[in-house]
Amino acid sequence: MARRWETVQITALLAVLLAVFFGQALFTGRKLVPADIAYTDPVYIAHAPAEFATPHNVLLYDQAYQFYPWRLYATQALRQGTIPLWNPHIYCGAPFMAEDQPAVLYPLNILSYILPPSNAVLLTAIMRLFVAGLATYWFVRTIGGDRLAAAVSAVTFTFSGFLIVWLGHPHTNVAVWLPALFLTAEWLYRRTSPRQIALVALTVALALTGGHAETALYVFAAGGIYYLFRLVTAWLRERDWQLAGARLLAFVGAGALGAALAAAHLLPFLEW
Repeated sequence: MARRWETVQITALLAVLLAVFFGQALFTGRKLVPADIAYTDPVYIAHAPAEFATPHNVLLYDQAYQFYPWRLYATQALRQGTIPLWNPHIYCGAPFMAEDQPAVLYPLNILSYILPPSNAVLLTAIMRLFVAGLATYWFVRTIGGDRLAAAVSAVTFTFSGFLIVWLGHPHTNVAVWLPALFLTAEWLYRRTSPRQIALVALTVALALTGGHAETALYVFAAGGIYYLFRLVTAWLRERDWQLAGARLLAFVGAGALGAALAAAHLLPFLEW
């Protein structure tokens, strides 16, 4: 009950902070899509509203011309009952799901296929940051930090420069699972069981389907180094080769299982 109440408290804190941070989009009807960049293009400048002067942020070009159109295309295809394997709108056609970054199979993107995509962009952004903060909180608590330290860590990572700057890019689909990988790896280190293996595997699969293989490589490298550090320090203390081997095998097996879970996304990308 104490853990549940603590989870409720950190959930409430993150919810309030996220509501304040995204207040304009949540409460004034604005969209978290930098579509006004299109009005700088000669093709669309005639459609600009009278009050338009310059885009809010000219650096978010990829979101306006690539990521959001991809999300619209995937939504339209799936709602029509078609798996978006191919994109007929660029070049003379090109692979779509195999492109990695559209992240068609990323679980949080399911919201885009149910809700209006412009609304789903906001909700998925909030959910990603919430996952990052909650996992950070419980990781710090698990390794011995008190509530204040865990809360400060959660807020710091949730609103860190990297996550906020790249929030509209697929990088953060992956990066938000870094503390979850540390947390599940710590659980697996403490208790090698099918449940803990499954949790690590699920975290790996979620990161792999996020649509940015480079960030996934960084996340897995960091998680692997952390787990190896735990194994080495435990072996120096216990000198138990059998236990160390079992822990290592469980972690490697969890990673392989996670890759298998993400195979529908991963194999087309590797081939492409």
